[in-house]
Amino acid sequence: MSNELMLNLNQPTNLPAYLLGGSGVNVSGQLMASIGDSRNRIGLKGSRFRQILNGKEEGVFDENYLDIILVGAVPTVSRVYYAQKFNSASGAKQKSPACYAVDTNDGPPPDVQHPQSSKCEICPQNVKGSAISESGQKTRACGFFRRIAFFLAGDMTGTLYYCDIKSMGLFGESNKALNKFNLNDYAKALKSHGVDASQVVTRISFDTDQSVPKLLFQPLRVITVEEKAVITKLVDGNEITDYTTINMSTVDISGEESAVEEDVAAPAAPAAPAAQPVAQAPRPQAPKATPVAQKPQPVAQAPRPQAPKATPVAQKPQQAALVIEDVTPPVEAAPVQQTVQRPAVPPVQKPAAVSHAQNPAPVSVQPVVQEVSSDAELADILGNLGL
Repeated sequence: MSNELMLNLNQPTNLPAYLLGGSGVNVSGQLMASIGDSRNRIGLKGSRFRQILNGKEEGVFDENYLDIILVGAVPTVSRVYYAQKFNSASGAKQKSPACYAVDTNDGPPPDVQHPQSSKCEICPQNVKGSAISESGQKTRACGFFRRIAFFLAGDMTGTLYYCDIKSMGLFGESNKALNKFNLNDYAKALKSHGVDASQVVTRISFDTDQSVPKLLFQPLRVITVEEKAVITKLVDGNEITDYTTINMSTVDISGEESAVEEDVAAPAAPAAPAAQPVAQAPRPQAPKATPVAQKPQPVAQAPRPQAPKATPVAQKPQQAALVIEDVTPPVEAAPVQQTVQRPAVPPVQKPAAVSHAQNPAPVSVQPVVQEVSSDAELADILGNLGL
């Protein structure tokens, strides 16, 4: 049996069964260590989500957010220090980091060529004021980051990516009213509800109120049965461990090639909110045939642009009902006139004497009997009567 196998590196290669799983030497990994990282990565330059494949930027996501499923994270907060600060406006190429540490409690690993100290806690680059931010604030020259591994929601191939969450995304202010958190607060909130981060679809988005890339984390929905099967397949392999391994080749991004020309005059983030992806679609910086932008999005997001059309309140005939009520007949005025013309005091009945004067009638007089006791008294009574 011949072992001759002509390899065409422009086509998929089918190795014989006895070579599947590798030879255990990992020469390619040793060669790649001095070339750069070949793992998929999501870059954050210019507050845009950028797809990095084999050290080359292949596309830019049109949206201001990514819906992901977390499958791994480095359990410690890491550090990285650049001796020369990168300025995208100058057009200069990103320099290699001078020093880094996987764990802030440890010192620089052996592959660091210019260690700044034996321990991070006593490093002069870890002192507040060792650097000045663009806004003029005193900060640390050595920055924090936390590495996470994930695949895009709805991607049944389970293509892995890693992303380094910087200090603003780790310790920046959360917006709990909008259900958006920094990474630390997000982990605490999920744990308090008894939910693992791998059980939900997480939306990571840029905080548009910040001039530097700051990420916020928001839970969208629980994962589907199909997405859970993808996670199980990834866990059974060793890719997640590979994507959460930090070394100089993964920290050094100076060799990356950008497929998109950076527009330094453009705003750092779109003014439109993340809930309106249609307004963000016509971005001039997006390259043609961007494979990332064509990744399937959750079905629940599709009808969002049509939301403004639903205006049931404006369609209800409220005005017509009000008009009908306003044209009710007025109250008749005639009874009011009659009431006003009536005399305020009813006619007074004439006394009996007046009535008698108008209609004379004989008056019956009853004789008065008075007993007289003497002649003098009788004379007085007759005198009063004129007799």
